[in-house]
Amino acid sequence: LLMDALIFAFENPGSTANLMRRTFPELEASLIKKSLELFPREFCRYNSVKRQWTIATGGKNSQVLFNHCDRADDVYKHRSAEWQYLGVDESTSFTQEMFDQLFTRVRASTTGVKCKVRLCSNPGQLGHGWHKTYFGIGTQKPYETWRPPKSVGDKYDPPTRAFIPATIFDNPALLANDPGYLARL
Repeated sequence: LLMDALIFAFENPGSTANLMRRTFPELEASLIKKSLELFPREFCRYNSVKRQWTIATGGKNSQVLFNHCDRADDVYKHRSAEWQYLGVDESTSFTQEMFDQLFTRVRASTTGVKCKVRLCSNPGQLGHGWHKTYFGIGTQKPYETWRPPKSVGDKYDPPTRAFIPATIFDNPALLANDPGYLARL
């Protein structure tokens, strides 16, 4: 998720990517901590007060922001925001209503920028059910992009989506470094 947001920032000068977790401690211990290890300082400058990276993209700088929503109504703190990229880590910790509100902030007023949304999560938590419906898990083929039909009265087509499943075996480095992890699951 981090590297996808960084690549997006480089490929779309002047863009804003927003990466989210449900709580600030989760955000700080995961996405922010890992970004401090991975983002190249030759092109990236971190502001710890604003919790954002500025990415030098040759002309217009891009930004990678870190935000959280402790409470369900915290999504309304982002009402005037405009993001071209939204990445939600552990997205099943968000309700569908929270996601729907955050999704309305994804828009591009700049020509040539194609907006992108990424949700990453493990199964379970309060948003598990809506994820299964949203991604068509059990009804659509994994890895294939699809578009759900319009709801009655909808004027526009819903966005396309794809479910990309993963298992613990997709992370051989974790299993090699911690062979007992699988037994603890």
